[in-house]
Amino acid sequence: MKILLPTDFSNNAKKAIDYAIQCFPNADFTLLHIVYLHQAGSTMIVDINHELVKANQPKINELILQLKQKNPQLKIKGKVDVGFFSQTIIELTQEIEIDLIILGTKGSSGLEEVLIGSNAADVVKNVNKPILIVPHNCEVKCPQHILLSSDFSPESQKKEMNLIDTIRTYFNAQLDLLHVFSSKDKTKDVNYSDLIEKKEVEIHVISSEIIEDAILSYAHEKKYDLITLIPKDRGLIRNLFHHSVTKKLSMHSDIPLLIWK
Repeated sequence: MKILLPTDFSNNAKKAIDYAIQCFPNADFTLLHIVYLHQAGSTMIVDINHELVKANQPKINELILQLKQKNPQLKIKGKVDVGFFSQTIIELTQEIEIDLIILGTKGSSGLEEVLIGSNAADVVKNVNKPILIVPHNCEVKCPQHILLSSDFSPESQKKEMNLIDTIRTYFNAQLDLLHVFSSKDKTKDVNYSDLIEKKEVEIHVISSEIIEDAILSYAHEKKYDLITLIPKDRGLIRNLFHHSVTKKLSMHSDIPLLIWK
C-alpha cells in the first residue's frame, strides 16, 4: 500500500503522520512538502523556486530521520516539490500510483509553507484518490468503530458493497451504515437487506433536514472514531468542512474523515 503524506512541518501535519504510521505500519510512505510556485517572466523567480526546494529538503530529511528513530522498520521517503497544492498532488499520485492520501486539517502560517487546513477541501474537490482527513486534536489510534454515511441510492449501494471489504482490509473495526433522510428524500424505502446479510453490517436511519449536522452529531453521540463518505454530493463535504470549525460543532472536530473516491 502506498500512502502520500503532504506536510508543512507543523504539529498538526505531524499528527496526521503519526496517525498514518499507527494505522498503516507496513505501508510505503512518501512525505511531500510543496513550495508555493512563484511565477514571473524572469530567471530570478526560477532561482527562488530552486532555492526554496534546497532550503526545505533538509527539513524533510530530518523529519524522516526522526520518524525512523521511533519506527526502525518504517518504509518512507521524502520529496520537496514546487507547484500549486492540489495540482502537485495530482501529478505525484499519477507518477507513483498512490493508494491513499492522509492530510492534517490545520497547518502553520509561515510564508514558505502550505496551509494544509486551507487546502484540504481543494484536494477533496480535485484529487481523484481516497483521502483521509486527520483533525489536529484527534486521538492517534486505529479506528475501532467506523461510520459509513450512505444516501441509500442504487449508485452508492454498489460502491458500498466493494468499499466495505476494502475498509475492512485497512482496519480491524466494526463498520455501520448511516442514512440521514430529509422530507425531500425519495430513498426512504430502499431495501438494504442484501447488504446486511452479505456484509454483516448494521444499518441506522435517522431523519434530519441538515444532513451534515446529523452525521457529525450521530457519530459523536455513538462514539465512532472514523466517518467514511462517498462524495457524490460535494456540497455535503463542503458543509462538513465548514461546520467542523464552527463553535456549534466544535465538539465533533476530533473525528477523522475518510473520503472515498
